Amino acid sequence: MLSLGGRRRRRMVSFYQAPAQQSTGADQRAGPVRPAGRANCRWGGGGRTARLGSVAMSDLPPPLTLDVPAELDGARLDRALAVLVDGWSRSQLKRLVLAGSVHLDGELCERPGAQVRPGNELHVVFPQRPGPLEGAGGTGDVVALYEDREIVVVDKSAGLVVHRNERHVAGTVADLMQARYGPLPDLYGGTRPGIVHRLDRETSGVMIIGRTEEALINLQEQFRKRRVEKTYVAICHGEPRFDSDWVKTPIGTDPQRPERMAVVPEGEGRPSETFYSVLTRFRGFTHMECKPKTGRTHQIRVHMTSIGLPLVADHTYRHQGTLAVPLPDEAPDPKRQCLHARRISFTHPGSGEPMVCEAPLPQDMADLLAYLKREYPPTA
Repeated sequence: MLSLGGRRRRRMVSFYQAPAQQSTGADQRAGPVRPAGRANCRWGGGGRTARLGSVAMSDLPPPLTLDVPAELDGARLDRALAVLVDGWSRSQLKRLVLAGSVHLDGELCERPGAQVRPGNELHVVFPQRPGPLEGAGGTGDVVALYEDREIVVVDKSAGLVVHRNERHVAGTVADLMQARYGPLPDLYGGTRPGIVHRLDRETSGVMIIGRTEEALINLQEQFRKRRVEKTYVAICHGEPRFDSDWVKTPIGTDPQRPERMAVVPEGEGRPSETFYSVLTRFRGFTHMECKPKTGRTHQIRVHMTSIGLPLVADHTYRHQGTLAVPLPDEAPDPKRQCLHARRISFTHPGSGEPMVCEAPLPQDMADLLAYLKREYPPTA
């Protein structure tokens, strides 16, 4: 645990590291794993944001091997690097050390405060932009928001399935992760390697991937004990009566359509709780934030529809009857339900430190919000 002025701070690794090997498997049909332009993770507890790096990937230098001169005898590793590496700040180089990108006399060193001596050899590998997977040609990609030796946090695009099933046998998030990072642990007989939790295919946003069995078990236990806080943003038809409220109704299989979920009578289904709060009201539409306390299948979509606020472009959970204000034909069509997993807060399974990771609003939802703001000005 790092400490500054008596306040606990989380160790932050903010540069993307490309793996040493890249798969060329022809069965990978989804898009590439790529570094994010605006994605971020930050110190737990609402502290300052740390982005994935301020140096353009195209400007990154090749690996460097450096000898420590006599005048840096006893200096901290990050300070020595700041003197020896042109164009990089000490804080940037410190993050490289924490990311496992620096070797001291042939040994991996992840301690920025390690003392160096004259004649020590420093080998620095800078993060590189990974290229697209060979044979990629699917409907989505994955952005790496954060990674270390135990976890990866990614931003999944809409249209990408999380793991293989009877209908999707390749090109999933799990496939992309294994192609990029090698074999991942699986607690479900080989069908969900690395997968800690799931998002619907047409829901975009932040997800956690476990790179070790210990991390995977720890993170799934955090979800089971409801210690993970997830925050979604949605664009809904209609306007709620209250600016914020709980929806606490059980969810179970829809008796009329068993492939779907539905709100069911008390005593049936599973207890389900969602808290929502209004971000912006438009005439006939609402931009809102949703925080599910439980993690039922399609929970937000089912709960919002049950209170008369179906998600825009959700073709599975639709409003019964005619919408008061339907989306005009000329409006930007997101072609999928307007639901995005914006933020996730959890405890790092290795260090025990709090993490908060965010994924920026995707362009399709941003375009629709801009249209609504222009054509249906926000109401009080």
